[in-house]
Amino acid sequence: MSWLSSLLGGDSYKATNTAITNAGQQALKQAQQSAAAYTPYERLGSSATNTLQSMLQGNFNVAAIPGYSQMLQSGTDAITAAGSAAGNLGSGKLGAALTKYGSDLAAQQYNQQLQNLMGLAGMGQSAVGSQAGLLQSGTESNLNAQMQAAANKQAAKSNALNQTLQLAGMALPYIF
Repeated sequence: MSWLSSLLGGDSYKATNTAITNAGQQALKQAQQSAAAYTPYERLGSSATNTLQSMLQGNFNVAAIPGYSQMLQSGTDAITAAGSAAGNLGSGKLGAALTKYGSDLAAQQYNQQLQNLMGLAGMGQSAVGSQAGLLQSGTESNLNAQMQAAANKQAAKSNALNQTLQLAGMALPYIF
């Protein structure tokens, strides 16, 4: 730094700009760390969306739902026992009751699975939105800090130039 620049305060902006730039970078880093906390929910939502899509394309086995086989067996046993007690064992009426129960249970479990997956997919979508908002905010803070630092630097240079010109203007009558 020259003696004239030092006299005019030409580099006084540097410490301020370093602090501003560091604050902007810290805001971005903090936003990235906060956004990363949503990653498990993003992945869960993505997995649920893939399963949901597969399910809606017909690639789903209701019997694979945990607990479905036990519910089906319990209900079938209860209906069979009731039919046997009523003397309807082997009748078409008992067969129709078993078919209706199995069909209703499968539809109920299928719809419940759809609702569960849509909830998880929504959670993932919300997490992605939160991540995007955090990253946008951190990026904007960082960019604003960089722009402020650049503006400070330009203002300091302009101020130093103006002061230099004023000094030169005051000295000219004495030189000539």
